Amino acid sequence: MEILPVPTWEYHLLLPHPTEPRLLLLPNANGWVLPHWRTQTPNFWQTVSHINAGMTGYFGLAVTTLRLLRDFTYPENRLYINLYELENSASVWIPPIGARWVGQTELAELPLVYPEQRATLEEWFAEFDQTVPIQRPAWAQRGWFGTTHTWIMAQLGAADLSAIGSVEQLRTWERSCVLRVNTDNGYFYFKAVPAWFAHEFRLVELLKPEFPANYPQLVAYDHARNWVLMRDFGGLSLDAVPDVTRWEEALRRLAQIQHYTVKQQAELANIGCPVRPIESLVMQIEPFFSQLETYTHNRWSSLSREDITQLQELAPRLKENCAKLAAYNLPIALEHGDLWPGNVIVTANDYLFFDWSDSSLSHPFFSLWSFLDADSFIDEGVKAAFASVPNLHNRLRDAYLSEWLDYASMEQLIEAFELAQLLAPLHAALTYHLYILLNMEARWQMESMVTFYLKRLLELSVDSHQFSVKTEIEKIY
Repeated sequence: MEILPVPTWEYHLLLPHPTEPRLLLLPNANGWVLPHWRTQTPNFWQTVSHINAGMTGYFGLAVTTLRLLRDFTYPENRLYINLYELENSASVWIPPIGARWVGQTELAELPLVYPEQRATLEEWFAEFDQTVPIQRPAWAQRGWFGTTHTWIMAQLGAADLSAIGSVEQLRTWERSCVLRVNTDNGYFYFKAVPAWFAHEFRLVELLKPEFPANYPQLVAYDHARNWVLMRDFGGLSLDAVPDVTRWEEALRRLAQIQHYTVKQQAELANIGCPVRPIESLVMQIEPFFSQLETYTHNRWSSLSREDITQLQELAPRLKENCAKLAAYNLPIALEHGDLWPGNVIVTANDYLFFDWSDSSLSHPFFSLWSFLDADSFIDEGVKAAFASVPNLHNRLRDAYLSEWLDYASMEQLIEAFELAQLLAPLHAALTYHLYILLNMEARWQMESMVTFYLKRLLELSVDSHQFSVKTEIEKIY
């Protein structure tokens, strides 16, 4: 049996000079290389706290991570390299012995240990004094962190809170930037989102008075910049709670919130919540499926020619099922868009739902698909506990549907629910294709989400000519 090497991740860091258009390179027996280190501990690429901590630990330099520039994969030795751009604000710092600050002209003359990185470094030099692309988020640009730090401290002061230690950068990508600060009254979190997700915290402001325990506590909010400072949620995330009754209660609470929003559609639309009813889903299927070639060369996951053919052949059936789902005349309501169990916090007496950036006014039952399809994202202890729970899917489904009996019988609700679970991956794929990727500078970072949802759509339909979700869901559970 072949023994494969242990997967290894390397972090390569483009560290600019604090005042000049130069970057730091280190000497190596095979040429020159960016500052870097390696680990066998995987991290999501959006998470950057370990990047900043590594620069402090290995090089004695405090930095801010701006963005992921490129990733490189070497399958033969299972090596994965992520190349990040940093911000260097240090006026005084001594680089490692032998290191050189290299300008654009000098770079062209130096041999690189990883020559495949040269194009990325040249692109960085070419852009240095230019206007950054309009799609690049503010937090991926130099100087933003300092301004934000000042704002956070001002808001804490206004709330009679004192910071303990520095502001920590936790996550950064085009969807958001998340920071954390400890205070004399516990942790507080800062989140910035792009304009196309501006409704995320506006809906929190709208709905929190009615559901005070179910939404984050906002301490400060800058509407113009889509910045928010909120108190730590407390509690445990639902994916670590092995009590199925708590899961049922959480779904009932979600349904109650959605039920309430049926009559809040105008208000939600007015604050920018996208409106995506079944009728628009039907109209988008054929144009979407005619553009699937876009996803045949994704960096992390691609559609095959066979996938594309199967999806295009599936289009008529998808339209039929949209019509069947619409015939139940269930109202549109607030659909979460990204409801993994990890986005639900179990508090002492209730459940807090967060990360509403992908939300829309759509078929409310779409929210449950990712929640019920999250087996690989659940704590191992929870999976073991749930393995002995009979009819888990049906229990969770029925707990949720019990709050919708004003609109149809349980039998009708179950039929509609199962249809919605089949169409939900299509709804999610279109959300990325039409609304998220079009606003991103580095589309390659998130294109695999479209592929992921479309492959799940195929998996759910592959065994049934009638597109019977009951059979498919029972296979999952």
